[in-house]
Amino acid sequence: MKPHHIIPLDSATAGMTLSDNLSGSRGEVLLPAGAVLTAGMIASLKRHQVNEISVLKDVDQAEEEQNNRLKLEKSIERVNTIFKAHEHEMLNLQLKNYVIHYLTSRTM
Repeated sequence: MKPHHIIPLDSATAGMTLSDNLSGSRGEVLLPAGAVLTAGMIASLKRHQVNEISVLKDVDQAEEEQNNRLKLEKSIERVNTIFKAHEHEMLNLQLKNYVIHYLTSRTM
């Protein structure tokens, strides 16, 4: 499965590629998966009251997100290692959780 994400239709731009079939309110396919959006298509979707669409991520963006996830995992591993010796002390556990929360919220 190719990397994709759901975006508000207002954020869509011409040239984006749909990752899934786009269905109307009655189940009819408005646009098929793989369709490359044009300004006219976006305007038509707005008239059909479509609020969000699923589009393919470009390869660079998907790779960057994967790299960021790996960096976060390594950072959390380091934090766990640092606090391992005193993991049963309440203040250390609390501090460790704060640090992990900070790292996680910073990357989102």
